[in-house]
Amino acid sequence: MKKAGTGKNTGATDKIKCTCCGKLQDPTDGYYMSSSILNKQTNRLSVCKNCLVDIYNQLLEEFKSDKTALYKLCRLIDACFNITVYLSAKEQAENQNSNLAKIYFQKINSAIGRNNGIGNTFEASDFLDEKEITNNQTGVFVDYEDELKEFEVTKEMVIFFGRGYSKEDYWFLVNEYQDWITKYECDSKAMETLIKQICVQMLDIEKRRANSEKVDQQLKTLQELMGSSNLKPVQETGANAAEQLTFGMLIKKLENEQPVDEPLDEWKDPDNFEKWQKIFVGHLADMNDINNETVREYKEIIKPYTVSNEDGE
Repeated sequence: MKKAGTGKNTGATDKIKCTCCGKLQDPTDGYYMSSSILNKQTNRLSVCKNCLVDIYNQLLEEFKSDKTALYKLCRLIDACFNITVYLSAKEQAENQNSNLAKIYFQKINSAIGRNNGIGNTFEASDFLDEKEITNNQTGVFVDYEDELKEFEVTKEMVIFFGRGYSKEDYWFLVNEYQDWITKYECDSKAMETLIKQICVQMLDIEKRRANSEKVDQQLKTLQELMGSSNLKPVQETGANAAEQLTFGMLIKKLENEQPVDEPLDEWKDPDNFEKWQKIFVGHLADMNDINNETVREYKEIIKPYTVSNEDGE
């Protein structure tokens, strides 16, 4: 049998039998490409395009999450789950009122053909954090779309990164920028600008990959920016990583750049230290005939426990 991955159809012997529906179909028209070792004889998925969509729809009905359904489908057929391609496919599917799985595998199919750096098997998938992957009760993804919904684009973000980005773009840029300045010293305007441009370049690369475009030039530009910032791994004398800072310098950096938020009311003074401080200081001040705000607060505190004579003293 001739390799079906050539895309030529010279007869029934060149057709592939779908392992799901059992029909013989032309490999080019009926199946998406695959680089999995499981499909090395045909270079095509073993499940035809129509069955792939049917399986996705069944998973979607079961898990009520398109991301979960797509992720589990990719795992079943040893295909890559790429979060950037997923988001791009979802947006296109919504705009065209089309099936998400169909659009997603069209993009992945194109990516494999172009060899643009997107992984070809499930092993190269974007694995999410544990809290994003499953909900212990439902077994479905906790989509970060919830976090995106709560995200608000501020005037400061627009001024800093520039105009023309979508809400999702600003969310990506802000998260990447915060990650960079947390891990590396950013103590000058020049460094701040370079890190900002690195984040912008990373966004451009992700969007181009989602559209199955080549990113060779963009990756080169990213490396040049990282080189200018002394942020390449080989540049040991470059910007100090947070892990290389002394403990005291790290605390100073966190206090200056990421101070701790104000605690909740129930955690501000759980041991009533402020109350006992007022009792102690107020009592000493009252003994020395000092009359101030602390003394007055002290007397209000002990008033319920004070015994007075008939004259009110």
